[in-house]
Amino acid sequence: MRMKLLTYSSFASPGIQPGEVEQILAKSRANNARDAVTGLLMFNGAAFVQAIEGPVAAVDHLYMRLVNDPRHCQISRHDDLALERRIFDEWTMGYVQINGGWLEGQYDVADALAREMPDSVRKLLMSMANTLPFE
Repeated sequence: MRMKLLTYSSFASPGIQPGEVEQILAKSRANNARDAVTGLLMFNGAAFVQAIEGPVAAVDHLYMRLVNDPRHCQISRHDDLALERRIFDEWTMGYVQINGGWLEGQYDVADALAREMPDSVRKLLMSMANTLPFE
């Protein structure tokens, strides 16, 4: 099975409520489990960064849903890479919430950054988690 890794960033649309992100996350985890998609989502209250991986068709379909989701604006695709093995294999969707310099899920970030991954993906994740002392 051909797999890919796709990363993107976006801004949350104005008016998105804090509880909405948790609802999005719960639904995403269920959909991702069904579609064999794994990944990591980071949110800082204003912007999202996400890495999604899995079967090519499933990842492409998910990205098109995200592009058309009114809760996202200014979505930018960063990486679209062929993948031989998953990076986030046990996470239907790992989640990190960044609140004013305080990081919920910092151990998930440390775990994610300790994994083998393309430099461009690592750089994108670190740009969102820049409050962490990782090199």
